[in-house]
Amino acid sequence: MLNKTTIVFFFFADLAKADITVSGTIQDSKSGKPIALVNILDEESGAGTVSDESGKFILSASEQTQMEITFKHIAYGRHYQVFSSSDTGVVVPMTETLLQMNDVVVTSTRSGYLLREVPIATEVIGTKEINESGATTVSELRAQRAGV
Repeated sequence: MLNKTTIVFFFFADLAKADITVSGTIQDSKSGKPIALVNILDEESGAGTVSDESGKFILSASEQTQMEITFKHIAYGRHYQVFSSSDTGVVVPMTETLLQMNDVVVTSTRSGYLLREVPIATEVIGTKEINESGATTVSELRAQRAGV
């Protein structure tokens, strides 16, 4: 009798584990804009994916009762969320963080070429312009220069 009970227990324990699929959109917590290229990882199964350009993602794991997902992006703080069943239309808010980096030193030498003769796009930004702009990223500085 004990053997039949044990077999029944393992049968139901196996049924409790199922496939889980989580899908949704990752957004900036302040602006609500989608965030592309967020690394998404389920630690237990090792399954992972990356959000697309519109912040959308789909992540599936097999034979698990829950998924503990880590969302990581270089410009945003890590976000952890646990899902115990399949969820669709999830909105994951991420908070932007300032990058703390060492100083960047840019050096150059003169060459015999004029900027208009160089075969790649070149942009000259002076230190005065950088300091006066108040921009914290190159993207912000470019947007300011374009008048956006």
